[in-house]
Amino acid sequence: MSLIFYFFTNNYGGKKAFQNFINFVAKRHSLLPNYIGEDETKCQVVITGPMLATFVSLTPFVQLCKYPQLTYGPFNPILSDSEQFPYLYQMASKDTFLPLAMVSLILHFSWNWVGLALSDNDQGNQFLSDLRGEMEPKRVCLAFVIMIPGNTHLYISRAEVYNNQIMTSSTNVIIYGDTDSTLAVCFIMWKLQGIQKLWFTTSQWHVITSKRDFTLDSFHGTLTFVHHHAEISGFKNYIQIFNPSKYTDSFLARLGWMYFSCDALTSRCKKLENCSLNASLEWLMLQRFDMALSDDSYDVYNAVYSMKYANTEQNHCLQKDVIFLSFDDPLGLALSCMALCLSAFTALILGVFVKHQDTPIVKAKYLILSYILLVSLIFCFLSSLLFIGYPSSATCILQQTTYGVVFTVTVSTVLAKTITVVLAFKVTAPRRRMKWLLVSGAPNYIIPICTIIQIILCAIWLGASLPSVDIDAHSEHSQIIIVCNKGSVTTFYCVLGYLGFLALGSFTVAFLARNLPDTFNEAKFLTFSMLLFCSVWVTFFPVCHSTKGKVMVAVEVFIILASSAGLLGCIFVPKCYIILLRPERNSLQKLKRKQLPELIFHNF
Repeated sequence: MSLIFYFFTNNYGGKKAFQNFINFVAKRHSLLPNYIGEDETKCQVVITGPMLATFVSLTPFVQLCKYPQLTYGPFNPILSDSEQFPYLYQMASKDTFLPLAMVSLILHFSWNWVGLALSDNDQGNQFLSDLRGEMEPKRVCLAFVIMIPGNTHLYISRAEVYNNQIMTSSTNVIIYGDTDSTLAVCFIMWKLQGIQKLWFTTSQWHVITSKRDFTLDSFHGTLTFVHHHAEISGFKNYIQIFNPSKYTDSFLARLGWMYFSCDALTSRCKKLENCSLNASLEWLMLQRFDMALSDDSYDVYNAVYSMKYANTEQNHCLQKDVIFLSFDDPLGLALSCMALCLSAFTALILGVFVKHQDTPIVKAKYLILSYILLVSLIFCFLSSLLFIGYPSSATCILQQTTYGVVFTVTVSTVLAKTITVVLAFKVTAPRRRMKWLLVSGAPNYIIPICTIIQIILCAIWLGASLPSVDIDAHSEHSQIIIVCNKGSVTTFYCVLGYLGFLALGSFTVAFLARNLPDTFNEAKFLTFSMLLFCSVWVTFFPVCHSTKGKVMVAVEVFIILASSAGLLGCIFVPKCYIILLRPERNSLQKLKRKQLPELIFHNF
């Protein structure tokens, strides 16, 4: 088994990166290092970085090809937007404690005066705000703050002002920002001018401070803050014994030879002169070749494990299993069959009600509301199928909003039926208003009103943060878990809370009407159905939070099916039993309340 990779440089920025990517997609590229054979594999992942502008310009084309994109550059909050970058994952961790670490070091040396030079962008402003928040309680002051603009012309017009601030101040300076920005130009200019200062930088500046022409004598020193990471087993030893003479045909080996001042006249030369055959990278001075792994290099190393993991002997890379609730999975197949069977059973009950719509028991159960409830239950069962299969942005949005709106129609219909039951018995009292409410079908308006409110809540939810595909490659060592995240958690629970409010209202009204006469009274069945509905959804939250991956999705599907089946069984199955198996009870002579106006039966 071979781990095949293609290596492209982007020395000329976004234009070169785009050209390399097109060549890669069209397979117009050179041979692979240390690989002989036909390349018939599909690309698993594209690793980009560290320059922000370069790989952001490349991202739309990578997404168009639907390649997962891993970037090993410094963490950037902009790239955390799952809507704009759905296939991108940042290997670097957040610099959450960087301001605290810098202030702690300043206090360690008993300094209380420091300068700051950073990029003039959102990331720089956020760092400035966080740094000031750590400095103020410790009584550490900023001598100056230089915000270097990204616009080249604007920077040139202010360059002299920036240089004077640095040269006239005796304080140490913190450097924070992108290494591909004008701030990097400033840093190099200050280096060439021989400014005697102690500089604080972050790990992404390691490349600039370790160039071959970088003279440490021009600085008092540079302190670089890096993230703690474990040492890669065997890597340093491999570098120490690496001999470029064994890899004369390799592009990377030719780069290694250049560290030893070998003659390479062209990029296609086959012979390198003035090279020692027993050369070792360990001979090089630290500023020319640092064997310590930088943050970017460590992120690239970890990027492999997002798609692959090592076997027990650690001599092969194994493909990670992609886990989601699929139709081929026994659990997914069972749930989908259950959903289809329940929806078909509901459609059968709907057919029974349509066929026997002129019988007293069907008329007495408020026909229009029964039809609406049965149709909404069919959609409830079918909506669970959106949770099964490979998640996509469309299905993530549909599965959350569909069951939210459809369940609202279902519960609001139950509420309307419950209120209608109460009004039906109030009509026997001589109150014209009660009779008008019942005859006009006023309770039916509860359904569109409640549904519109839920649609508005769903629109706010989607406007706050769209549900999207969540790829978790870290929870399980050998698996990549793909699920849909909920987007804005607050608005999502508002949608569920509103649904729970309707269910609680239906349960309360039905419970209060449970002692009405039995013949026309559905209140007992409605009470039990809503009690079952609420109980199922209350158990959903602790169970859902204790599971993850496809099991969590399966639990959610089961909750939808169980709650819908509870409503169907409690409300309609007893009626079907009488209609189909006890037809003698389905007659006016058997009804206890003959004085109830027949108009009630014909209007619902």
